[in-house]
Amino acid sequence: MLNECEDYLVMDSIVYHYLFIQRHTMVDNVAKNTFWSTEDLKHWDLTRNYDNDTADGNNNTGNLVFGYGLEILDKDSSTKSDIFNAS
Repeated sequence: MLNECEDYLVMDSIVYHYLFIQRHTMVDNVAKNTFWSTEDLKHWDLTRNYDNDTADGNNNTGNLVFGYGLEILDKDSSTKSDIFNAS
């Protein structure tokens, strides 16, 4: 699969998207909350920014309730439930 990535994906946009969501702890933007687009119907990219409600410590409704640096499998300390829907 890695040998064929550039045949179908704009890798610069994929790498940038991953680094951006890691920097801003946007766990929901790993598998969902992404907007794939293409200009030639063959090479797909992630250059369109979409639904950033969980950035920088916000919960799924956009309220700033968590500290910076959360990971995908972290739990809410009071409810013991998953912090992010995408986990």
